[in-house]
Amino acid sequence: MPKGTFTVNSACKLALSLNSHSTTGSPSISRDLSPFWKKIWSLHAPNKIKTFTWRACHNILPTKENLYHRKVLDEPLCEACGLATETTTHLFWECTKAVELWAISALRHPF
Repeated sequence: MPKGTFTVNSACKLALSLNSHSTTGSPSISRDLSPFWKKIWSLHAPNKIKTFTWRACHNILPTKENLYHRKVLDEPLCEACGLATETTTHLFWECTKAVELWAISALRHPF
């Protein structure tokens, strides 16, 4: 994919990055991302993909870390690799097993 091409996954990664750099959660951050969210919701993609992306970017997917914080699970360790806490970022971009799956997948690794 050419550099600079907009994808749902690159957008999610950007949102997660911006979210992790924000320490205040100020309304200005939300205003800064308004065009970003408009772009996400206007994509020609199934609604379930847009909703999944929105949930991933807001860190509300049922990852082991989120379930651990809600006291649903006893520990947040990634089942696939066993090396780190299963966060959204880890699950899609950092986990060695996820990277291996992308490598053998017919789909291209979008990030």
